[in-house]
Amino acid sequence: MNKNHEHRKNSPLLLAFKASGSLKRLVFFMYLLALLAALLNSLAVFIKISLVIGLVAYYRWVVHQSKGVNYQIKYSDESGWELAEASEFMGIDILQSTVITTQLLFLHFNFVSNTPLRLYNKHALLILSDQLTPEDYCSLIVKLKMTVIK
Repeated sequence: MNKNHEHRKNSPLLLAFKASGSLKRLVFFMYLLALLAALLNSLAVFIKISLVIGLVAYYRWVVHQSKGVNYQIKYSDESGWELAEASEFMGIDILQSTVITTQLLFLHFNFVSNTPLRLYNKHALLILSDQLTPEDYCSLIVKLKMTVIK
């Protein structure tokens, strides 16, 4: 049993995040509330129409932008934690301020110093549990707790 535990501790991890259905529903609901507020306020009709057009255009842009983002995260004992926004993995240092719950994870990180154009700026990535399979989400939490969160 001890060897099995040691094997899991040292085993590499590679996960690809899919789009979150619950986040899409939340964003849609928030934009719907904003549209209702724009329509039900006491501003002039021209301003209401302008607000509605602006909100719809911005919502479409946000949805379009989110379709192109495919994050992957991996961990290995040799290279540590790495994150890919498209295809190229970049080394990251995960910060202690990372928040882990059963439904979501706020991953706080810095890109490692040798990563071009991203020197030590604090970044955050929201990971919802429905972006991974339940087993993969659990594996990510366990690996984070074993390697970073003490």
